[in-house]
Amino acid sequence: MVTEQPEGYVVDENGDVHIYSAEALAWVSVLSNGLHGTEVNTYKGVTITLENDIDLSAARWYAIGVNGFEGIFDGNQKVISGFTMSSIYGTYVSGLFGTLSKAIVRNIIIQDAKVCYFIDDHAGLLAGIIKDATIVDNCYANCNYWLRASTSPFIYHIRQNCTVSNCILYAETIDPVNNDIFSGYEGLFTSMVAGGAHVYNCASIIGEAYFSDWYGFVGGGNSGKIENCYVYLHFLTDNSCSGHPSRKGIVDLNRGEIYNCYYNRDVLYDNGVDTVPFPSFVDIPYNENYGIVENTFSYANDNGFWQLKESVVFNDNSTDNLLDALNLGAEKLREEGYACLDWEMSEVDFLDAELPTLDFSSIFDNTQELISNNNVSIYPNPTENNITIEADDITQIEIYNTVGQMVERVDADDDSVEINVSSYNSGVYLMKITLNNGQTFTEKVVVR
Repeated sequence: MVTEQPEGYVVDENGDVHIYSAEALAWVSVLSNGLHGTEVNTYKGVTITLENDIDLSAARWYAIGVNGFEGIFDGNQKVISGFTMSSIYGTYVSGLFGTLSKAIVRNIIIQDAKVCYFIDDHAGLLAGIIKDATIVDNCYANCNYWLRASTSPFIYHIRQNCTVSNCILYAETIDPVNNDIFSGYEGLFTSMVAGGAHVYNCASIIGEAYFSDWYGFVGGGNSGKIENCYVYLHFLTDNSCSGHPSRKGIVDLNRGEIYNCYYNRDVLYDNGVDTVPFPSFVDIPYNENYGIVENTFSYANDNGFWQLKESVVFNDNSTDNLLDALNLGAEKLREEGYACLDWEMSEVDFLDAELPTLDFSSIFDNTQELISNNNVSIYPNPTENNITIEADDITQIEIYNTVGQMVERVDADDDSVEINVSSYNSGVYLMKITLNNGQTFTEKVVVR
């Protein structure tokens, strides 16, 4: 238990935090929750950067910001391993983070995590709840799950106006506690995508799961937008409930928009004699639909490649290959102003098979784009009218909204650039600043 600031928790001259040890990351949890007599720190306006790989195997984890983390958290390509988490009595959200509010979380790699829940929580491996225009981007998680009601493998609730992009979850096993199959997990990625939220270029790959009514990528309802995502469920354990669920591959209830999303048609289960395809799945992407669903199909293995039930068309290109469809979908999103990683085939550790995975190497080869630069000055922030950006020899500034769309691009050749944002909607924006030497930096700005 960390009760005082450790050496590995370093605050620089700008007030940003650099994490060098597990104890230092635990200290972030302490301060963000006001534990051990400390004052609650939401880290608003602060960037936290991991500087080393972190091993959290020494102790059970207490979520960062149970009631709200409001800063920028940059995983900086470092690996968080040995992450074992279970419910903390007296809290209602659990995860690496509890609640993310007006936050940016990016470039987090979680390896070999184990998650155990013994009471009902709003829980997900990365976060229990994200809200208030939070951005989650470029995150990877690999875990085993033992859980029960009100939990989802990656994020439990994705609330209004939040963005989740370029994220992959691998879960070898999702088991309910004490075979509590009727109140089991909710969804294979998240339980809910609320209005104004946007989830794109993501995947959930599950090795084995117990019977549940919520097999979709989103377990419950979608009122936002889901694009270019896929889900794979390999093996179903225990089908002892009366009746069988439909596949409901993407969502149970759709009131929003779903474009170019895919789910595997063939799921295996143990019938007591042999491992055979599950017999009663109805091949549908949803249970109820009151919104828009386009180019969303099941897929199955056909002579070594994943073939879609129907071909999808992007401009002049048509394909029934899952990998090609995902890359064409990513290209389409980039043309619309969204930042998307490419997809490539990769062997999945627990399946002895190849499935599409995101090419994170493009992030790792360009670390300057991921790290907030102390030599960049942005003021006033928050702002209502004009905002000034100062750095050495700025050549371009791009501003993105919370759904990843470019709002404005400004070409420059100066050390100081002023931009009028009075016409912007109030909220959080991501500013990408490019210098003449090729360095690129990303900063969060708030418009009131």
